[in-house]
Amino acid sequence: MENAVAASPSSSSSTSGDLFDPLFNVPSEVLVDPQPFIALCGLDTVHNPTHRIIWDSFSTNRTAERLPILYRLLPTDHDFPLSKLKKSYEYGTVPGGILKKNWIRKHMYEVPALVVLFVDLEWDDVAFNEKRIACSSKIATLRTSLAGRSTRLALVMIQQRPHTLAPGEPSPDAEKITSLCNACELTLKQVFFLPHNDSLTNYVVRLETALFETVQQYYLNESKRVRGHRDAVMRMASLNLPLLVRHQFKIGYFNEFRQDKQTSLKHYQQAYLNLQQIRQDGGFEVKTVAMIIMYRICRLSFRLACPLDAISNFRKHLEVFRTYRGPSDLAYQHEAWLFRQNLTFAQLFEEAIQGGLIAVPSENPGMYYMKAADHMKARQKNCLNFPIQALPFVPSAPVDGEFYGQLILNVPAAASDIPIALYLQNCERAVNHTAWMVHLLKSAITQFKRHRCLRTALMLFNRLGDEYCDIGAYEKAQSLFAQGLGEYRKSKWSVVFSQLLLRQIKVSALIANVSEYMKGSLEAIGAESYLQHNDRVQLQETLLQILAGERPDFRNILGPRSQLGYQRWGSLGPEALKCVLEMEQLLPCIECYCSFDKESFSADETVSLTVRVSVTSPLPLPFRGLQVHLSSSAYNASCSSNDSFVVTEEQEHVLNFKFPPASDDVGRRIDINKVLLKLGGSSQHSDLTLVWSGFASGKSRKRVAVVGGTQFRLFDEETDAIHSTDIARRASKVEVSMFVRESLLVGETYRLPVAIRNHESQGITNGQLGISCSDEAGKITFSASFLDSKEVQDGSVQFTNECSHAVANLAADEEKEMFFLVRCSVGLKAQLRVVFSYDVVATSGSEASRMFHCQTESSAVLVSQNPLHIRFLSKEFHSEEYPSEKHVMPLGENILYFVVIRNASPVKITLDTAELRINSEVMTVPIKIPSYIKGLSLSENEEAQELIVLRLKESTCSPGSAVSMGPLVLTWKVADVDTEQPDAVSHIPVPDLTIKATSTPLKVHLTVPPKVTQFEPLSLSYRIENCSDQLMDLYIVLSTNDEYVLHGEKERRVKVGPRMDVVVRCAIVPINVGYMRLPEFEIHSDGDLDIREWIETHLPKTVFVMPKEIPRVVGPAVIPQPPDSQDAQFSVPDSVVVSS
Repeated sequence: MENAVAASPSSSSSTSGDLFDPLFNVPSEVLVDPQPFIALCGLDTVHNPTHRIIWDSFSTNRTAERLPILYRLLPTDHDFPLSKLKKSYEYGTVPGGILKKNWIRKHMYEVPALVVLFVDLEWDDVAFNEKRIACSSKIATLRTSLAGRSTRLALVMIQQRPHTLAPGEPSPDAEKITSLCNACELTLKQVFFLPHNDSLTNYVVRLETALFETVQQYYLNESKRVRGHRDAVMRMASLNLPLLVRHQFKIGYFNEFRQDKQTSLKHYQQAYLNLQQIRQDGGFEVKTVAMIIMYRICRLSFRLACPLDAISNFRKHLEVFRTYRGPSDLAYQHEAWLFRQNLTFAQLFEEAIQGGLIAVPSENPGMYYMKAADHMKARQKNCLNFPIQALPFVPSAPVDGEFYGQLILNVPAAASDIPIALYLQNCERAVNHTAWMVHLLKSAITQFKRHRCLRTALMLFNRLGDEYCDIGAYEKAQSLFAQGLGEYRKSKWSVVFSQLLLRQIKVSALIANVSEYMKGSLEAIGAESYLQHNDRVQLQETLLQILAGERPDFRNILGPRSQLGYQRWGSLGPEALKCVLEMEQLLPCIECYCSFDKESFSADETVSLTVRVSVTSPLPLPFRGLQVHLSSSAYNASCSSNDSFVVTEEQEHVLNFKFPPASDDVGRRIDINKVLLKLGGSSQHSDLTLVWSGFASGKSRKRVAVVGGTQFRLFDEETDAIHSTDIARRASKVEVSMFVRESLLVGETYRLPVAIRNHESQGITNGQLGISCSDEAGKITFSASFLDSKEVQDGSVQFTNECSHAVANLAADEEKEMFFLVRCSVGLKAQLRVVFSYDVVATSGSEASRMFHCQTESSAVLVSQNPLHIRFLSKEFHSEEYPSEKHVMPLGENILYFVVIRNASPVKITLDTAELRINSEVMTVPIKIPSYIKGLSLSENEEAQELIVLRLKESTCSPGSAVSMGPLVLTWKVADVDTEQPDAVSHIPVPDLTIKATSTPLKVHLTVPPKVTQFEPLSLSYRIENCSDQLMDLYIVLSTNDEYVLHGEKERRVKVGPRMDVVVRCAIVPINVGYMRLPEFEIHSDGDLDIREWIETHLPKTVFVMPKEIPRVVGPAVIPQPPDSQDAQFSVPDSVVVSS
């Protein structure tokens, strides 16, 4: 069996492949794109695995990156089509047709552009000469079979051990190659080597590229040859148009083989222009060839991303051949041709969209599917007008002859006198036009939905339903009509809706669908229907017959098909007439208005409900019962009526229902779920229940109906329907009041008094008093506790976010005062609510007394603010730096921790204690300092400081880590208020301390007297501490300035033993008053000792010098002179006398 790799037809055309139509079918070979045809010979894929792998490498995995080539596996002795004798065009020849039927298929699948012979031949094969002779014999056989054709030949040698030569290196087998080429009469360019190894696929791709170049040259030469024939035809005295069209088409097709789409399109267009000049009687052949050429033009235009050109060419194509109608008795053929053109173009358009083309709603494939359906409908109408004349035999469909468009009729010899038109008409009757229209309409609907043309798709739904009716598929038609009715009902297209509704009623009558027929009839006889008054009356009379249990008379509705509906309705049992119709989505002639009289009823009131029924039908409608279903089923029995009534178009029917609310429904909402209305009188046999639901979704519909040219309102538009009502608690007669201070402080515990006074006529029981605070942030920022008495006991108060407490029974006009403790944890402004609930016995309307649960509340705005602003400062114990918020703590050193408290509120507060809760495992308090803030009162913006000495344990801490500090617990209270208020407690978070390493081996401490006086010696003591385990030899330097006189040595050398200290003393005499800079202390060592950072941090840099007292005396001022001796140069006079 021959193997081939060929393209498949488009998916769009395959969907209608099971539908029969003998006219104007696009040939299957025209539907695919031409690909260069290469025949592979010499591969034994059945017995040789290597050959099978090579064939698979060529034929499978044809991705978009591979060259478009059609491969066929043929035997070496394959008989190719014989070449015909070339004709001369010097003298005019008249062809028998325009395009030959087998030419396209022959060049696509039968005549290859290249034949490749595969042989297993190694250079070192001992039987090389014998195989060379066999190879030349096979080549000769192929040449003989291809005699007269321009098909190229190529030889591929399959080698397991190929030579690998460096570039420029001569082949050792050059003589064998030359002898092989001479024996086979091939050039070196026609011989290829195919190594069979792991890189076989790559070698196949390279070989394919080389073969493609040869194939391109073959098709180029063929197009040149046909072009020569065309030029010869054009030189003829009388222009032969069929030959010119044929040659132009062939040139275009050969260029398509070469993948030159632009050149192909140009020649196809020229062939189409030449074709238009041919005149035929009826033009069957011309239209067939025009269809083929236009198909290739449109397909190439879409391929070249020129969709507008394709659409424009197709429209011109229809206009040109629209007048080629042919004889009147074969007019259906022209409609068949128009149908096929639109169908084919729609499939091309859809295929282009699947390939990435973007269509617009105004121009999409659905339009052409719809036009194809229109022409198929016209074709069906022509077929129905054929004269009924049977043939003595079963006619077979005509087929194409030698040329496209030339039909061959299979008429028996005995019936040769039968007219051809009659034969063709009987063939046309075999076409299932309705099935074609269903297929086309479905395709159009799919396309219109995909391109968001919903209204057009909806219109086609109705047409599709009509087609289903024509073939008797009434169930499918009813389903389609139902979808269309739903959309038209929403869009309020009343005219179209009424027409479609009548079709729905007819279909429902034919299949005896009781529920759908009832729905349609109730809508059709309403005022919103655009049907004639007589039609509405007839529909209602039929409806009343069904309600009475009679067999309906459909003669006025169905006409000739009424007998079918009459029989089907007669076979229905009594159970079939029992149905429930949902009226919410319909526009029936019956309107049901259901509403509560008020939006809210008190627990001691009677709930009232009103139901009004109105109709817009031309005749009165009987009813025999109404039920209202509420969200609480306990009231359904009170909202039900079994009385029969008749409603006319002029007057509505009103029903009122009343019921007392149950105690369990207090605080709940009662909704109207649905209303059930039974249609028909009490003596009638049908059970038709109409249901209105969805009352909770909004207000009742208020439509304006048109009856007899006048407008009227179904219900009063000023009255809104109330579909839900709330059952509220009985109004409370108890007064609750509370007294809240204008502003509270965060953390303060405030005693809130609440007064309760009973104004009920009876005593109240089960009282419950609760307090809460509305907080939108969702945080617990408020807490309260009930206080049994005015006195507050420490430790006995438990605070919660919501607090409630039972209240003893209160007699009428009795008053009671209660207290709550209120505390706010953050600053806020919120609503404080006090709720009091109780039980009381009272009367409810006309009923006897019963227990009611009542509730009252009082609210006030609660404003709280944070009264304290806390800052935390720290410094090292011996450091001279100012306290900061760096919070760095050295190991083994004391630090001073300052707590700065500022009153940020306008209220004066009194501080009590400040406790810093620390982790005793890592930190200690080495020095206990008495509290400075206990009993201290702070006004607004005043500050107070608390000092704490802290020290880290070296054994439990490491440098660089952080130490968590516990909260600061601060107790305070508002000054000058009632002492019954408890102390406020504030928990302030404390920032973490960062541990700093103290690795300095040497420390220096300076002792300065507390008082420094001008001109008096100041003794400075520098204590140098050696923290290391080594002896240190130090060189000390003291620098001086103009602000003092130094006594002692400026430079000295000292030695400090390990873990020892030494004191260096000196004296200076201050000269000026005010801040004075102290001597700069520098230490140098022979090692890498550097303690400048320690000295900068811990040694004081300045002292304040006080002026010396100068006595006032009478007399001239005497200024003593300094003595001449050297020891006196540092002395300062004891006093200075200044005259008055």
